[in-house]
Amino acid sequence: MMTSSAQRFVGSATFSAITGIKTVTDLFEGGFPHIQAGQNIDLFVVAPATANTVAKLAMGVADDLVTTTALACNKPIIVCPAMTEVMWRSVITQRNIKTIQSLGHEIVGPDKGALACGEEGEGRLANSDKICEAIINRILKSAQLKLKKIMVTAGPTREYLDPVRFLSNPSSGKTGYAIAEEAARRGGETMLISGPTALTASRSIKFVPIQSALNLNDEVKTHFDNMDALIMTAAVADHRFRSINSTKRAKNSIADIELVENSDILKGCAQEKKRQILVGFAATTEDLVEHGQQKLLSKGVDFMVSTKVGFEHGFGDDSIEAAIIDSDGAQNLGLITKKELAIMIMDRLSVLL
Repeated sequence: MMTSSAQRFVGSATFSAITGIKTVTDLFEGGFPHIQAGQNIDLFVVAPATANTVAKLAMGVADDLVTTTALACNKPIIVCPAMTEVMWRSVITQRNIKTIQSLGHEIVGPDKGALACGEEGEGRLANSDKICEAIINRILKSAQLKLKKIMVTAGPTREYLDPVRFLSNPSSGKTGYAIAEEAARRGGETMLISGPTALTASRSIKFVPIQSALNLNDEVKTHFDNMDALIMTAAVADHRFRSINSTKRAKNSIADIELVENSDILKGCAQEKKRQILVGFAATTEDLVEHGQQKLLSKGVDFMVSTKVGFEHGFGDDSIEAAIIDSDGAQNLGLITKKELAIMIMDRLSVLL
């Protein structure tokens, strides 16, 4: 599959001769090739991806065969950027790259070396060995959790007092969404139950929005028996208001509000589980390992992920200080990105499943 710009470097006939496969260049050739390709492939690789193509993929522009196919594709996508160093380091390009990654797609490269413009620098298409390795790894991983059903909870809950006031917390949902995306990339049938966040789940994930702890509890209980694993990253409020006003309460009536404790959703699942693997999360401002060990014992889960949070770190950041604790001991991970943490969790879960 080639764009008109790609054909200025290599003709479609040459490409067909090299690959032994007919090269498609026309969006309307033989029906709807972008729909057919998007549904009949296991992996879509865009190589090379110019700054223009990267921008289109990030924004959902579909004005040629490649970008239209990418938009119609519900399978994993690998993007291999190639451009001048100045264009690669552009703030706009880096923003577009982050957007593509946030959609669950993988970026391979670029490398440093001689560029098409005659300069040396970062922006060269990754070498074929690196691209092939990424393709093989993605295909192998995409079958790792095949036929497994994974439920992930994420984000905060909101416990409303009235239509304009609620109890909540600063959870961004980034860790939970990263885990859900990683589970889906490995072939798992993934359900993401999320409180209010600014994030968007990829199309391969079944998304269930919730507001309160009671909503979350209902959804988890409804689907738990059919799941193979539950990863509970949601930051669930410990308490809710005993009653919710349908109209805004007067300021002078706030003093007499009453709170009741929310049920422990994860502990309840642990008491009812059959074959399911349970993963819990525990946010703390204190010692990671000690806190995680206490939660592991009290919750009855297979392993616990303890994360460090505070006023100036943890919530909303792309990185987190974390430790993974199970019955065999603790693995202190230090400060890592939430996407790296998601990979580590899914590596461990894949072994248990």
